Formats: sequence, structure tokens, C-alpha cells
Amino acid sequence: MTAKELNQLVAHIETHIECWKQFNHFLDVARTKKFSPPDENHFLEIKSIIVQELETIFAAVEIASPSREEIHALIGNAPSLRHVSELAEGAARGSGLGLAIVKRIVERHHGRITLGAGVDGQGLGVIVSFAGPIP
Repeated sequence: MTAKELNQLVAHIETHIECWKQFNHFLDVARTKKFSPPDENHFLEIKSIIVQELETIFAAVEIASPSREEIHALIGNAPSLRHVSELAEGAARGSGLGLAIVKRIVERHHGRITLGAGVDGQGLGVIVSFAGPIP
């Protein structure tokens, strides 16, 4: 990789990170129930840029997995601002992407996810199991 290509890659990574910061900012705005239609549109735009930048980054470092379709599916699982704003006070605060990512990885390796009560009955407990060694 040339110095120019490396600098371009770094710029894409920086943009990608900034988009995730904005993504989280909009989730926080939605939780306060103080978002507007332009905020929803900007949020959708951020999700699109996250996908584009991730595809560019993976192509630059020649990573074949996750595939383009998997990237789209993962980001597509992110809730809308309206959905986040309608969650009850004290409800789950995550975007759901973490569990969606884990689910995809586990499915690729023919594993199983079991959900239950968290530690001391608080939150959500997640158990990931695999039938054999992970390749």
C-alpha cells in the first residue's frame, strides 16, 4: 500500500468513526424525544455513509468478510429514531447492533444464541455456544 493509499484509508476510517459518533448522538436525541424529521433524515444518511465507508475500508485492506450484503443487513437492523423514542423509560439503551453483529457471527459458525435473565436477574443474559471448534 502506497503512502497516498494509506492516507486515504486513514481518512475513510476517521470519517467512519465520526459517523458512529453522530449515530450515537442521534440515538441520545431520540431517547430525549426531541428529534425532528430532519434529524430522522440525517440519521438515515449517517447509516448510509457508515455502510459506504465500511465497504471502502474493507476493500482497501482486501477483507472479504463480512460481505457487502452482511454489512447492509447489520446496519439495516439499527432502529429508527422514532422506534428509539418510543421505548419506555429505563428500557434497553442499546441500538441493537451489537447483538445483531454477534448473531451474524454465530450463524456463520453454526452456533446458537440463548437469551435469559442477566446477572442477579438484571438486564439480559446472552449465552453463545458452538458445536465444535471455530475455524
